[in-house]
Amino acid sequence: AQLLNNLIKVNVEGTTKVTHAVLPVMIKKKKGAIVNIGSGAAIVIPSDPLYAVYAATKAYIDQFSRCLYVEYKGMGIDVQCQVPLYVATKMASIKKSSFFVPSTDGYARAGIRH
Repeated sequence: AQLLNNLIKVNVEGTTKVTHAVLPVMIKKKKGAIVNIGSGAAIVIPSDPLYAVYAATKAYIDQFSRCLYVEYKGMGIDVQCQVPLYVATKMASIKKSSFFVPSTDGYARAGIRH
């Protein structure tokens, strides 16, 4: 139960609170960018067993980002949600990057370019 609460606190509450904290400054400056991190587990492929809450919190981040984009695009604020499918990380089952599975650094660099 604690793991599920932590997932919700980090992915839903954390994303919402940080966004709420930075938006007033961005609105005042009439510019800014918010980049959230979703997951292919929520958008592209069905979640693995026992990942339902994780996938649901990442779906929240994706939809939250889409709604914020619509609300704030006219104010010079860009909001996007990166949705990685597989990225080679210490936590992932795939630890070595390849053509189809980027490293964390490779994924971040590609996201910045676009």
